This record gives sequence, structure tokens and C-alpha cells, in this order.
Amino acid sequence: MRATLLKTLLSISLLAGSASAYAADPASGADAVRLPSFPPLPAAVAVQNAGNDWSGVYVGGFGNYTTGSFDSTLGRVDASGYEGGVFAGYDYAIDNYIIGGEADIALGSVAGEDGATDTNLEKRINGSVRARAGVAVDRVLIYGTAGLAIAGTEIMQSSDADTATHLGWTVGAGVDVKITEKLFGRIEYRYTDYDSKTFSLGSEAVASGFDEHSVRAGLGIKF
Repeated sequence: MRATLLKTLLSISLLAGSASAYAADPASGADAVRLPSFPPLPAAVAVQNAGNDWSGVYVGGFGNYTTGSFDSTLGRVDASGYEGGVFAGYDYAIDNYIIGGEADIALGSVAGEDGATDTNLEKRINGSVRARAGVAVDRVLIYGTAGLAIAGTEIMQSSDADTATHLGWTVGAGVDVKITEKLFGRIEYRYTDYDSKTFSLGSEAVASGFDEHSVRAGLGIKF
């Protein structure tokens, strides 16, 4: 029985020593019971909605279908045709509101004929410089535009022909839609009114202005 009592006292002493060592150095005791470790949670990353960033320089190309009329001293002559061109501009964003400027140049043939006098009237190269303002909703920009326009026209009658350069104004509205972060598509309507010029056709002087409605589709790239 004495041996049993000694064994019990020895066990109690060993346990007490272990407890004292753990109290003095908890790290040494932590090795005895190791809790499973987990990888640290990733830090929160602020993600910017790139689709809503419309600021910056952009360029693009377009094609359009135009209908219009020459309001000449020969009478009103309806005209229509296709054109293609390029545009470039800059947008500045204030929250979701967009303001900027844009210029374009186009080449094509918008022509009509006065059968009574065998006269052909044609608008060829043209361009504009305009202001733009709109509202961006995520990847869609809805805008209005207005500014100055210029166009070259030609009137041909038999063997006589003359050209003129018209100044005017243009106004319209459109929608730009981002296809990727940089690439966007465009649909735009424009109305343009050019001033009247006088053409010399042999011994006859013909005065004519020109106004038109144009629907444009294009692709652009932002930088």
C-alpha cells in the first residue's frame, strides 16, 4: 500500500509541474494541443465599374443613309444617298453626366435630279464640329448634340456645272453602347440645314440651299 501511495504522490507532482510550466510559457503547452489553422481571409478589394467610365478621347467610323432636298430657284428637288466617314471627340464625366466635343467628316453622294430642266444636284464631302451632352447609365450613354456644319455641293445642267461650299447648323441625338471596356457602338440621328449659295450654269444663275435627315451607325474606340 505504501508503494501505491508513493506512485500517486509522484503522479500528482508531475502534473503540478506540467501545469506550472504551461503557466510560465503558454507557447510550450500549445504544442501539446495544436488547433487546425486556416488561411487568412483575402482583403476586400474595391472594384471600379469600368463600364461606367466614359471620360477620355475616342475615335471611330460610321456609315449613314441620308434623305434631303435642294431648295433651289428651279424648284424643290428631293435627294438621297449613302455616306461614310470618321469621327473623333473628347468626353468629360461629372458623376453620370457627360459633356464634351466632337468633330466628323464624311464623303459620299446625296443626289437628286430635276427632270424638267435636266439638272443634277449633289452633296458630296461634308463635316461638322459639335458639342455633346448626355447621361451615362452603366454601359449606355444617351446624348444630344448640336453645332456647326459645312458641305460641298455641285449642280450640273447639260454641259455646265458649278460647285459651292455651304455653311449651316446641325442638331441630333444618339446612343453609344459599350461592347467592351474600350469598344462601343453608336446609333445617331441628325438634322442639318445648310445656307443658300448661287451657282453659275452658263448664262443662268441658280440659287440653292440644302437640308437633310441622316441616320448613322458606327463603331468607336476609347483611349
